Formats: sequence, C-alpha cells, structure tokens
Amino acid sequence: MMTMTQARPNHPASIDAPVLVRQAPGSRPDLGFSQVELDRAGGDAIELTRSLVSEQADVFTLGVSGNSMRDAFVNDGDIVVLTATQNVLNGDLIAVQVTGENGPEATMLKHYYRENGHVHLQPARPDMLPSWYDPGQVTIQGKVVLISRQIGRETR
Repeated sequence: MMTMTQARPNHPASIDAPVLVRQAPGSRPDLGFSQVELDRAGGDAIELTRSLVSEQADVFTLGVSGNSMRDAFVNDGDIVVLTATQNVLNGDLIAVQVTGENGPEATMLKHYYRENGHVHLQPARPDMLPSWYDPGQVTIQGKVVLISRQIGRETR
C-alpha cells in the first residue's frame, strides 16, 4: 500500500507532503481523489518538519482556489496541509467529497458538523449558505492541520 507521506532519507526529521490538486472551497470541481488511491499532481511536494504534524500522520496538501473559507483564514492561493483521516469532530475544517445522483459532484473545504442524522457543511462566510447531505453522500478526505500562505502575494 502506498502512503502519501514520504520520509526524506537525508532529513529524517522532515517529510514530503504531496501536492494533490488545486482545491476550490466554494465551487464544484470533481477532484477525484480517495483515501485509497491518490494521484499526485505532477510529483510536486512540500517539505515539512515532523514537528508540524503528528509522527503517525499521513499528510497531503491542497492548493486553495476560492474564498468560501476566508473567515477561517483560508484564502485563495493558500496551501492547506491535511491529515488523511475520516475521523473528524464537529467544527473541524475538512476536505470532503460529495456524491450526488450522477456520482461524484464536488470536493470542497468546509467546516464539518453531524446534526440530526445529516452532514452539515458550513462555509466560513456569512453571505454563503450551508449545505446539508445524507451521510452516504459524503466521503471525508482529510482534516486540515496547517495553512501556508505566501506573504506579499496578491489575492484574487
């Protein structure tokens, strides 16, 4: 089984977290990654020190496109680092794949809530409405543990 995180042989205290896709938190792209098989985006990776992520964590990164999570300090052009897990708590910021009647519809970054037998995905903007889904319609891809932003970069 391939793991997403690869230890660097010359730097055991650092790991390479693969950059998988450009993530649009408020749009509806089909990014097509799953917990089992991930397609690395051109082999790109970000080097992280192990002090930034759990020793056991399998991590990957997503480039953010869009501003639906701006009030959670996740902006267009940021890179988020996620642990590959489906174990999340209410309020966690996650990457989630939503499936509709015609198969996978979208993968997005949202705050996760489980309420009254449904999954509630909440954007971090007061002008955007939450989405509600049956639990069978969502697959949690990972939990955001770190946000990286280049200072001085213009935002769109």
